[in-house]
Amino acid sequence: MTGRTLYTVGHSNQTFEDLLGMLQSQHINVIVDVRSVPASKYTPQFNQKPLQAALRREGIHYLHFGYAFGARTTRWTLKKRFSLRLFKKELSG
Repeated sequence: MTGRTLYTVGHSNQTFEDLLGMLQSQHINVIVDVRSVPASKYTPQFNQKPLQAALRREGIHYLHFGYAFGARTTRWTLKKRFSLRLFKKELSG
């Protein structure tokens, strides 16, 4: 994975357009959502399905990895969290 950069971003209470502007300014074309529960009553534009659809319209891929990286984990997911093989497979597929 040489030559690749990993960015992190939080949506907080931004608009989708603000988030999109940040992503486009860095030429980001894949989002990995690590929230255990990708939903919010306060920022519904960042719920999983609307976010995925909006990103798709902009040519940005959406992957959800909350089960592996989110805060709400089980013993099984803690083991998988450190296994990059699954993560690399998803990104390359």
